[in-house]
Amino acid sequence: MGMRAGPMRIQFFVTELGRGGAETQLKRVAEVLSRRGHHVAVLSLMTPVGYVPELRAEGVEVETLDLRRGRPTARALVEARRAVARFAPDVICSFLFHATLLGAAVAGRRPVVSSIRDPSFGGRSRLLLCSGLARAGLIRRVVANNHTVTRQLVDGGHFAAETAQCIPNGLEVPARGDDPAARERTRASLGVGEGEFLWLHVGNFQAPKDHPNLLGAFERVVGEAPDARLRMVGLGTPPDDVARILARDALGGGRAAHLGERSDVPALMEAADALVLSSSSEGLPNVIMEALSHGTPVVSTDVGGVRELVDHGASGYLVPPRDDKALAHGMLELMARSAVERERMGERGRQRILETYDLERVVDIWEALFRSLARPR
Repeated sequence: MGMRAGPMRIQFFVTELGRGGAETQLKRVAEVLSRRGHHVAVLSLMTPVGYVPELRAEGVEVETLDLRRGRPTARALVEARRAVARFAPDVICSFLFHATLLGAAVAGRRPVVSSIRDPSFGGRSRLLLCSGLARAGLIRRVVANNHTVTRQLVDGGHFAAETAQCIPNGLEVPARGDDPAARERTRASLGVGEGEFLWLHVGNFQAPKDHPNLLGAFERVVGEAPDARLRMVGLGTPPDDVARILARDALGGGRAAHLGERSDVPALMEAADALVLSSSSEGLPNVIMEALSHGTPVVSTDVGGVRELVDHGASGYLVPPRDDKALAHGMLELMARSAVERERMGERGRQRILETYDLERVVDIWEALFRSLARPR
């Protein structure tokens, strides 16, 4: 089948439209496709908690089934079918596992593309189920956001090589910040003094972000570098195990603090000396891409597609996951570099993002995929 010409009708399904990594990518891709003249809609299974005004401002339709977590209903299935019939998409693209199941169930003969964010859709049983849907033709293409996961899906025999495709995350690379006074104001507002080293961590309180690993490592860091400071950004309140670590004397006195959700993360990245990521699992983390795009070097666990972003020793350091001693060592190693060396590391990372992950280039790939699958009218 040849590619369709002209505007397409593209409907995205997402489990919950929040401000996590997968949802952020969906938002960015949907907005660019809409600007290019395509008709774009987003259906959120659960009540959206972010991005609705921004999407609608770009001409993207947004609907929700208002499902509660863990409470699927027959009504939702009926309403999803009606939403598809009403919008009449040429292709459906689902982000996250439950959205993939629903998309496959209500698509009819419309092609379904599933965007996977980790090697197992969140568990082996989920992976086997989605693999079966692909073999049955109910999922036409599975898109991973890094080459590591794409190889795992194919080499593990879960998906045929022609079914699995890598499309990386994309972002609009910002202009370099050139306002030292603004940087100092931001640092001061965070309680970071002159000569103190500011580490930034961005991640919601979810188990894969492994906050205990982060705080255990930082406790080791301040034992050797008392001028280190850590500021954490993300949705939610610290769970009990994290709260207990934060309450320790070694992390008191403004050394470590949780800032909650923030709308000024780019300014925080400009103000930080480095970003740290402590995750036990990832896909292709938006937060690392964003930090590098601001020229901020990174220390991260070596999970998912992180090594496709961070050049070890050149733009940051990679360490094994679930090892706070190794994470602390990487953080101290970066802190030992001079300010000039860290600036060079950040610039190398920024160049990689510019060359490979520019949003317009990434959406070109999504657009070509959708055109290759879209039903002829």
